[in-house]
Amino acid sequence: MRARVLALAVIAIASITASFPSSVSLATEIEAPTTVDPADSVTVRVPSAPPGGTIELWGPVTTSGRGARLDTFAMTGGSAAILAPDQPGSYELRYITPAGKIGDRVAFDVAASPIFLSAPQGIGTGIAAPVRWRGPAEAGDMIQLFDPATGTVLAEAPADGARGALNTVRLPGPGRVGAYELRYWSARRNIALRRLPISIGEADGWLRAPLEVTTGERFQVEWKGPLDGSRAYRITDAATGAILAEVPAEAAGPVSLKAPRRAGAHRIQFVNLATGSVIADLPLDVDPN
Repeated sequence: MRARVLALAVIAIASITASFPSSVSLATEIEAPTTVDPADSVTVRVPSAPPGGTIELWGPVTTSGRGARLDTFAMTGGSAAILAPDQPGSYELRYITPAGKIGDRVAFDVAASPIFLSAPQGIGTGIAAPVRWRGPAEAGDMIQLFDPATGTVLAEAPADGARGALNTVRLPGPGRVGAYELRYWSARRNIALRRLPISIGEADGWLRAPLEVTTGERFQVEWKGPLDGSRAYRITDAATGAILAEVPAEAAGPVSLKAPRRAGAHRIQFVNLATGSVIADLPLDVDPN
């Protein structure tokens, strides 16, 4: 009797062990890069996945939750081509089985874009202004002047400078006043990776100044345009509008200013003292020394 009980126990254990398929984790494991650039094209693979599955993109992932489902991509031959979000942040990829269940999930981060665009304020119609940029500098990439009202590119120049370095191109201003955009256009991704709204006014001139300085640092600003005895450079507090420094623009050429002692957001302005109007206005970030 005892030998029979032991035999039944062995049979039961063998039956339980055999009920766990050993290949599920291998078949449904997602293979994808953990970090990508904004709007990048990415291939996501799930080796040995049966036909009919999909890849879902969820996010942004925060401490309070996994966000919302942003997109679903069909799979072919165990892989799916997806497009990363154009906003940096933490996201999640999910493999959804043909039965509609979650087979696997992995973290998927979109890195902060290193792309930078800057242009002088106060650009006038028809004036060729310098545009500073930093980006991937891939073949076919362009720095563009774009009219959002008509959806047309008015001017462009190749982004063929040094990758990751600060480069400069010159783009002609449009013939009419209005609101426009500067864009860094990626040829490979076929998308604008960075947009910078600009305003084009009547031809007058433009203001050049650094975007960042440290507290107490000496730096140069310059107005390219008409001068008379009533114009001046100002440093103001961005939050309160208080004037922290004012230097007359008495002659053409660069003028030296001293950064405020307090770090924070400030403005560089070129003003008409006679009328009180601000001709050009640029942001100035003052960092601690």
